[in-house]
Amino acid sequence: MSIFDPNRRTVDDTAQAAMSLWRICQALNQMQQKKATEHGVTPVQMRCLIYLSHARPGAKTVTYLTRELGVTQATISDAVAALVNKGFLYKFPLQHNRRIACLSLTQTGEELCQKLEDWTLVIETILHSMAAEGKNALNEWLPHVVRSLQKEGWTSVSELCNTCAFFRENQGPLLHEKHWCS
Repeated sequence: MSIFDPNRRTVDDTAQAAMSLWRICQALNQMQQKKATEHGVTPVQMRCLIYLSHARPGAKTVTYLTRELGVTQATISDAVAALVNKGFLYKFPLQHNRRIACLSLTQTGEELCQKLEDWTLVIETILHSMAAEGKNALNEWLPHVVRSLQKEGWTSVSELCNTCAFFRENQGPLLHEKHWCS
């Protein structure tokens, strides 16, 4: 039985929670699509711009974008090419390894990014209106879900904060992940 089966959701609180998460994802996708379309970019291009506006300099590459956004390198390459053509990004080779393309927002790209970043205001407003105990419960529960998705390989930690209480040096579960956010 699927979470989409209403009969299952009446007797299975896990199915109810999963369906609620699915509905939230659908709403967030619609909000992202609307904001991107309003500004003449695709949702993937919007995500690229927002990621690049906050990433550390060494993480502003096609490889990092691919990993962070969870899409193929071809998709990111197409998005980057479009953003360069629209004047929102600079693309230049890394000095010590010219095979790696570094990315940087143009002034126009920075201005657009500031307009795009408020796409989450609706959900932030809803969360802000919640009682403190509800937010506290979410803040305890949601990181568990994110960590579980991370362990399964469905999401990544784009920036590990080595001063964070959850940072675990040299304890990544996979060979290519040296460090871990637990």
